[in-house]
Amino acid sequence: MAKAAEVEAKLAVWLALSDLFLDNAQQPEDYRRIAGILKASGLETDELRRILAEEVAPAFGPNLLSVAGQWGMWHEDDVRDIVTRSNNGSAAFRALRKWLFRGYVAREWEKLRPLLEG
Repeated sequence: MAKAAEVEAKLAVWLALSDLFLDNAQQPEDYRRIAGILKASGLETDELRRILAEEVAPAFGPNLLSVAGQWGMWHEDDVRDIVTRSNNGSAAFRALRKWLFRGYVAREWEKLRPLLEG
């Protein structure tokens, strides 16, 4: 798959998963909405988990550390730009961010996984 096509194919998944990194508490209906989008993507559960951990968390995790982090949903153009920029950045920096948010990703995935399986 071409790079631009791959980005467009993943955009809805990135957009849905980026909501996990907003500076507010997710509600059960938020997790159900996110899981619905993930299911509709047609991607395997393992691939969705990988995208969360390796593509979305390194890109959006720093929002959780900001005093004035993003509260409202990101626009899809912003999500495309943020994830693409993050994925094209330093491998060491991405690895550090992935490691930094690994616990958060695990906790959030445990809330999503049963909704994906059901």
